[in-house]
Amino acid sequence: MLLRNIVIEMLSIDPDVIITGDFNTEEKGINELTRSIGMIVMVPSGQDGVGTTHAGHRYDYFLISPDLANEEAVDCHITTFTGDDLETAKKVSDHLPVAAEFRTDLQFKDRQ
Repeated sequence: MLLRNIVIEMLSIDPDVIITGDFNTEEKGINELTRSIGMIVMVPSGQDGVGTTHAGHRYDYFLISPDLANEEAVDCHITTFTGDDLETAKKVSDHLPVAAEFRTDLQFKDRQ
C-alpha cells in the first residue's frame, strides 16, 4: 500500500512515473504488483526467456505509468554478453544491465 500511495502522489505531480530495480520477483509477482499500483511493466521485445541475472532469473524491471507507456516509452532490452565479456560481466554483478529508451521530443512534454 505504501508504494501505491507514493505512485499516486508522484502522478499528481507529473504523469510520467518510472520505478526501476531488482524486485526479487518474476513475471507473475511483478504483474500482480503493477496492477495493484496502476503501473505497466516494460517488457524487453524479442527477449522471451532471457533473464536479468546470470542464473537466468528475471528480477529487474522498469515499471512505468500509463501516460509514459502511451506517449514516451519506446523499448527496453537486457544487455547480454558472451566470451570474455561474459566473464567480466559476472565479476561486476550477478545481474545484467537493463536499458530503456524513451522519447524526449518537446511534443511529448506533459507540463510547463
